[in-house]
Amino acid sequence: MAAPRITGGWVFEAFVGDVLTLTLTGENLAGIQSGSISPMGKGMVVSILETSPTQVSLTIMIDKKTYPGDKRVILHSPEGDSQPLPLLVMM
Repeated sequence: MAAPRITGGWVFEAFVGDVLTLTLTGENLAGIQSGSISPMGKGMVVSILETSPTQVSLTIMIDKKTYPGDKRVILHSPEGDSQPLPLLVMM
């Protein structure tokens, strides 16, 4: 099986203090187990809610202590990582 690939449903910006609930579409998404933020987003947490071969539902919590700026969200599965998904965190 190949690494996950996101093709739709992504938002590109959010605000400090937001909680995003997203359903993303793509390929090879059933194995996604976790997500991470790069560079480390102090107070940002990615939680995977549900997966299927073509969709993944997740939440991204952006704490009020998070520094604004350009971030990358990466979803992880045993088959590999998704492409980095850009997220601009604003005040």
